Amino acid sequence: MNEVEKIRSAEMEYHNTFYKSAKLYQPGSWISKPVANVMEAFELLENSKPLKVLDLGSGVGRNAISIAQKSMDGTVIDCIELLPSAIEILNDNAKDYGVQDKINGIVSSIEDYNIVNSYDFIIGVSTLEHVNDEKAFELVLTDIRDHLAINGVACLIINSEVQEKDTESRELLVPQFEVNMPTNDMQKLVHNIFRDYEFVKEEIKSLNYIINRADKEVNLSTNAVTFILRRTK
Repeated sequence: MNEVEKIRSAEMEYHNTFYKSAKLYQPGSWISKPVANVMEAFELLENSKPLKVLDLGSGVGRNAISIAQKSMDGTVIDCIELLPSAIEILNDNAKDYGVQDKINGIVSSIEDYNIVNSYDFIIGVSTLEHVNDEKAFELVLTDIRDHLAINGVACLIINSEVQEKDTESRELLVPQFEVNMPTNDMQKLVHNIFRDYEFVKEEIKSLNYIINRADKEVNLSTNAVTFILRRTK
């Protein structure tokens, strides 16, 4: 197993375990509500027509379900997710919230998914850094740029400068992120790729929290960068 496979396996194990224990929109976990910046970006859209939405790394529907609830009939949200178990839970959640006609769950890695449609809204929340490598990362960003409709909006939240530390031994661990760029370098890359787009919002949040890795508590710190982008021409 190479390094990327090890990282992806660890991430899949973490999310598989988490999704079995946490219920969507119930207090006490990070899926207790949709991401505020995603919903802020959604409000920039003309919502008087059915929308085409792409959620890259949808999980169990943290953002997609809320967007579906606020969208007109005929809206389709393509939810790309690597974990088959997460797609199963996503479909159950869509039924529970009465939006199953708007949710289209697709099992795929982000880098292997071929974007063919034009989308009004594209989301990538803490997922794009889990593609194979920096080349794949750049290609996915370019694909997003090329498939955003005129007046469409993208909300991308990307982790950078990630560190993971064993909470007991204080030992620095190998971060379980396939792409872990310096914050400034990542911002420059995004600005270059989306140079003809409007940067509606760009902010950096330094985050620090405890996660579980192979039954060990790990302190994860990151600079999470939010980009809200709009295509104007």
